[in-house]
Order: sequence, then C-alpha cells, then structure tokens
Amino acid sequence: MLPEHLDADVRTLWDYHDLRHEPRRSDAGIGLGSRDPGVDVVCASKAVSFEDHLTGEEDADRVISMLVGETQRITEYAARGFAIPQDFPHGVERAFGRLAAAGFTQRLL
Repeated sequence: MLPEHLDADVRTLWDYHDLRHEPRRSDAGIGLGSRDPGVDVVCASKAVSFEDHLTGEEDADRVISMLVGETQRITEYAARGFAIPQDFPHGVERAFGRLAAAGFTQRLL
C-alpha cells in the first residue's frame, strides 16, 4: 500500500514514465542486444495500471525506489553520453527531489 503523503509525488513520476504506447503486433521478435539493419525495433511490456502494480507482488517501497532511480538515470545517462538529454517538467523534478530526500535512494546510481 502506498503511504498517502507520498501518493502525489509517486503518481507524478509514474505518469511521466508511462509513455502510453499502444501495443503493436509483431511477426518476429529480436533478442536484446541484437541489431539488424532496416528493422524497426520496438520494446514493450505488459500494460499494468498504477494501482494494479502497487497491489500486486511488488512492495511499494521497491516500486517507488525504481521510479526514483529511473528518473535519475534519464539525466545521468545523458551526462555520460549514453542518451539524449531531456528536460523534465518542474513537477517531475520536485517529486523526484522529495522522494529521494524521503529515502527512496536504493536504485540511485
């Protein structure tokens, strides 16, 4: 169960990371690390709602730490040349800062 005082910040990060992509059918799958010229590589996972994710097998603290760590990696990977720099909405930056300050740092680099 998600602590009530963290709800708004966690939902802010969840919504930021939820890209809302529609699943597409595929004729073939390519293992991670494989590359073939001219192939449109698409990554997908099972669509799970915020509520279902937290009431499933995952511990709320672990989910929050994963969201905080993933948010940090967006900027850190860009700084290291692994990704393209992205700007965060101010609400995402503030939510990240508050959750990290609250101790959800297990997945930070």
